[in-house]
Amino acid sequence: VDVNKICKNMFEILQKSILLPRQIESYINIDPEIPKIKTDQNGLKQILINLVKNAAEAMNKGGKIRVTTRFLSGSAKILIDEKKRIPGNIEIKISDNGPGIDKKLKETLFEPYTTTKTTDSNSGLGLSIVHSIVKELNGDITCNTEEGKGTDFIITLPVSSSKRRHS
Repeated sequence: VDVNKICKNMFEILQKSILLPRQIESYINIDPEIPKIKTDQNGLKQILINLVKNAAEAMNKGGKIRVTTRFLSGSAKILIDEKKRIPGNIEIKISDNGPGIDKKLKETLFEPYTTTKTTDSNSGLGLSIVHSIVKELNGDITCNTEEGKGTDFIITLPVSSSKRRHS
């Protein structure tokens, strides 16, 4: 799967459908060094949709959203027990300059029914779903946030990514 291509395509769709109507400036920075990976492209699309949508909904008076991809090289060392090189990771970062997330809420952010929104139409399942998909893809997700400054969601997927095997 070409992660950059998926990010660009989803970004264009999200610009037209969510970001421009809310007067949110959007930017994308793509690392051309990112290799293709074996992963679930629909899962990756769902992650991007949920995170960009959440960021946009948090900014009711415009703002900025940036999607960045980056290749994090692995190790040139050969693992003795596995006799192979550590291939590295792909990082996808969704950043906004919105209101940030309350410290107490951040602790339960990826749990079901946690929401920063005040309307009844939000189930609080979006980030829980994102977290589940990322784990299914053998990845990690972290959240860096500062109230009044914005939030970064950072997804890291292994280059050798294949879906987690259920035993």
